[in-house]
Amino acid sequence: MNSLKPMLRALRKIAAILWASPYSMIGLTIGFIGVLFGGRFRIVGPAIEFYDGGIKWFVHRLPHGQFTLALTLGHVILGQTDASLSVGASKGTSERRLKGYQFGS
Repeated sequence: MNSLKPMLRALRKIAAILWASPYSMIGLTIGFIGVLFGGRFRIVGPAIEFYDGGIKWFVHRLPHGQFTLALTLGHVILGQTDASLSVGASKGTSERRLKGYQFGS
């Protein structure tokens, strides 16, 4: 029974990635286009965060975008600035745990 526990944890992790993958692909596409227009990115745990440049322009033009610090699409976070991602970091970290990476651990 103990040997099944790591295998089940790995299956949950894979299932979480697959479940979020359609939205993650949309986020990655927007993110990489934003990087072409001066944006930056970083990898934080299981998420990729894009910010500045084209990403800031995109987020700012969403409905209520001037009040939006960041947007999550799957395992991708699109933020206006590095500081806006830092402001929501503690909440976002908790949110990512709920998405399945540490679910059931």
